[in-house]
Amino acid sequence: AVYADLRQINPAIAGEDAGHVLFDHGAVRALFDGNRHLDHVADNLRRTMGEAQIEGTDGVLTLFGNGSVTRRGFGQSNSTEVLPADTWDGFGGDCVH
Repeated sequence: AVYADLRQINPAIAGEDAGHVLFDHGAVRALFDGNRHLDHVADNLRRTMGEAQIEGTDGVLTLFGNGSVTRRGFGQSNSTEVLPADTWDGFGGDCVH
């Protein structure tokens, strides 16, 4: 089952730009909390990756505003970078026209 509470904050776009989506997979649930108007740390704020944290039984993946991704294993203190920061100057949310 899927439940969504979606909002249109920016009236200049056709569609929603914020929302909570709850996914029910039986014994497993997932919550997606997205909002294009929240601040995120990045050297170029036109990079619209935002930030995310995905928690699982074996560890945590963290997406940072610069596009880099780290993984911290369950029970570990240190994280390992699994994807470096985005450095392409051409990216800037152009996929949402």
